Amino acid sequence: MRSGVTLLNGSINNARFGRLALRVGPHALVFCEAAMTALANFTISITVARIYDKTVFSGYITALSAAFVAIAVLRISFTMPSAVRPDSWYWRKLPALAAVHVFAIVTAVILTTLVLWGVTRILDGDLWHFAAIAAPGVCLWFLGYEFERGFLIKQRAFFRLVIMSLSQLTLLAVATLCVVRFKLPFHHLVLAMAGLGILRSLVVLSAVPAFRWRKGFIQMKRGIHKLGPSSAAYLLGGVACSHVPVFALSIYATPEQAAAFGAMRTLYQPAQIFFRSRDVVRQARFHADRLAAAGTIQAQYLSRVTRSFLLSSAFGLGLAIFGSQVVHLAYAGRYDAHLPTFFLWAVIMIFINLAAITDAYISYLNLQSRYSIVQACCGLGMLILSPVLVAHWGDIGGAIATIGGWSIVVIGGAVLLLKSSASLECRATCN
Repeated sequence: MRSGVTLLNGSINNARFGRLALRVGPHALVFCEAAMTALANFTISITVARIYDKTVFSGYITALSAAFVAIAVLRISFTMPSAVRPDSWYWRKLPALAAVHVFAIVTAVILTTLVLWGVTRILDGDLWHFAAIAAPGVCLWFLGYEFERGFLIKQRAFFRLVIMSLSQLTLLAVATLCVVRFKLPFHHLVLAMAGLGILRSLVVLSAVPAFRWRKGFIQMKRGIHKLGPSSAAYLLGGVACSHVPVFALSIYATPEQAAAFGAMRTLYQPAQIFFRSRDVVRQARFHADRLAAAGTIQAQYLSRVTRSFLLSSAFGLGLAIFGSQVVHLAYAGRYDAHLPTFFLWAVIMIFINLAAITDAYISYLNLQSRYSIVQACCGLGMLILSPVLVAHWGDIGGAIATIGGWSIVVIGGAVLLLKSSASLECRATCN
């Protein structure tokens, strides 16, 4: 199966490109691809924020959060379980996995759009109307990315991955220039996002020799049935920290406050993609080395957390020093009154990066079931506190709620990890 797929990649994966990829380094190529993808997403957000009304942008941000909820469900039920399987299993199941991928995208697009349209019947306001309009394009642009990226990485088609992202960025730049130049309405940009997302999926999945739709449907049902309480808690914690404040702002705050929260978050996307790409490299080395000595886990975890904290703080401090200029330049003065939220997002970025490191070590020590209790507590707390804080302080309240949620996840996970690793070290010493 793998050889058949590799042959369909064409000349781009020939020996010359393979040697060049090894010389440049897979991690460098993956980082370049991630940077271009982040730039594409950043371009969309900045374009919507600058060109359209604040209500339109707040609707786009709400649709974005709804799409990422669907992505989280897809990741935990399908993308992650298939990605960590051995290569032999992956290539054997590829026709069924590709079918699951298509089923999942279509289902998520339909359900997300229907839910947001349903909300427009319950809640008044143009914000939800624009969220429902944006949902199909946002879902088609984002939903397929993780599986398709993982598929190319499994093939070690790193140059094809980079070329795909570069092509997508170029086409998106052309689309946004047309939107700006001809002052096209918002739904035209949504259609462009949907079309480019579909095009990317068609190009990547064209390398699959055949689709086994029946087996894919069975595989999808199995993935859903395997979702247990720990998976639900993991989903609740992850969704609550990142997206409950957005939904609370969409319901209890003004469209300007919801838009300001999303606008400040957008400015940290380039820094976030840098740290996430470092996490990819770090986790690859982490799992390759296997950290066989239990006694080194505590020291390595604390060392990496300290380095990440210092580097994130330096990034945040640099952005904070030039905060007013950055916000004014990015949004042409439209969100200058919301500068405190920008500063709070620097703190949020630190906690998000620490949480990514904690998650990797929690996974290595197989502590997910106990960690899910921490995440469930975080999720429930966010559901209760976010509406209260948002109702009183708007986008600042949303940022404070986000800091509180991520701090619970990081501190709770760190305590659990350090206690468990200490127990392992004690047992290793005693034996």
